[in-house]
Amino acid sequence: KIRKPIDKVISKAIDFVAKKVRKLFRAGKKGLNKVKGAVKKLFGWARVKKKFKNKNGRQHTLFFEKKGKRPVLFMASIPKSLSDVIKEAEIDEPTKKRLLDKLEIINSGIAEDTKHADSLKDELAASNKHKQIHKEYQVKINLFAQELSKILTEEELPPTTVTHQSHSDGRPNRVIAEPLTKKPGNTKGDPTQDQGLAAGSDLKKIWEKKKPQTRTIDNKEVSVEVSEAVEAHLLPALVHGPYLKWNLVLANQQLNKSMRNKGGKNSSEQLLIDKSKTDKLTYSIKVVYWGNEAPPPEAYTEDTEPESPAQVQSWVDFFTAKQFQIRIYAWDEAKKSYSERLYEKSIDGSRIPTQDNPAPTLESIIIEYIEKHKLPGQDVEINGVNYAATSVLSGNQIIEDITGNRKKIRDAINQLESKGKIAREYQDYKRIYIKLD
Repeated sequence: KIRKPIDKVISKAIDFVAKKVRKLFRAGKKGLNKVKGAVKKLFGWARVKKKFKNKNGRQHTLFFEKKGKRPVLFMASIPKSLSDVIKEAEIDEPTKKRLLDKLEIINSGIAEDTKHADSLKDELAASNKHKQIHKEYQVKINLFAQELSKILTEEELPPTTVTHQSHSDGRPNRVIAEPLTKKPGNTKGDPTQDQGLAAGSDLKKIWEKKKPQTRTIDNKEVSVEVSEAVEAHLLPALVHGPYLKWNLVLANQQLNKSMRNKGGKNSSEQLLIDKSKTDKLTYSIKVVYWGNEAPPPEAYTEDTEPESPAQVQSWVDFFTAKQFQIRIYAWDEAKKSYSERLYEKSIDGSRIPTQDNPAPTLESIIIEYIEKHKLPGQDVEINGVNYAATSVLSGNQIIEDITGNRKKIRDAINQLESKGKIAREYQDYKRIYIKLD
């Protein structure tokens, strides 16, 4: 509820400003050569702004904008006239009436003052009091914003609703959360990983090639083998993604890290966490797999003798995510639709290494990445060697899109350039070129 002491403070501020303006109008005919500049400075209402947070914690800005022939107070980030915002607000009628009455005093007052100043511009005395009066207008808006921050709220965020689609073979295809908010709905976030629930986990366990590492345990160096695969959540656990088969897919750790935390604040997961606190979102993720041919029954037996390493790789590829296609939009109240684009990107991953198939080198991963960005019909000759132009504009772009040690990636890029497999900055075009076979 609006407190009476604040009502009195606002009313006094309004009366005080009105008196100051009227006093200025009575100043006489001094300094006529400065009149126009003074009028513009005095009634430059577009410069009067105030930011505040409502009860939900969402930030808005009060500002003046012309509506018809008169300036009125608006509120961003909706944006709407503040009068419309108050009329639509879920507050009691007496409070609503008091707010609208005070707002009308502000709107009509500044409109009348602007009109009055314009009609008397040939007689109005120039004055250095415009800064003081601007300040007084600002105080008035500040007081009103303070009142709104205690009263104004928005529609409560709805609970999250998650739907999903899977292929007939059990592999996840797509997960959609709409709306996605900070409130859980028909799912509960569960960060559990690598318990063998994702489709193809049993096959992966038989045929994957783990990466040897040396670790120090009790001051002794111990050789261990580490899996490069992970059960990736399609809807992250921190925004209500469950540990259920339809929300899990086998992926190389590189792809999982790219979606989750590699980009920090720029990652899709962090964006969802931050924006869902105050906004209503729509989120969708589609999985593209490395393979499309289902493994035969014998692939699930350890004593099966595969025809070749390539055959083993194709079995694991069928269940391994090659790409995540992610789309995040926010609800636009003015348009009544999810039309504010926050994130729309495809993230590429590597294969899961299998037995008798060497793990891809960093250079091969970079080459594979650049190959995907070749531009058709834009081949060039550099130092007598044919290269294809790509849409990769810098080494930094590769570093941002490929997970790993940044220095090692940069060194690998330099090695590829020294070997002539790629070229950079040809003529006036600052982009990366890849050697044609």
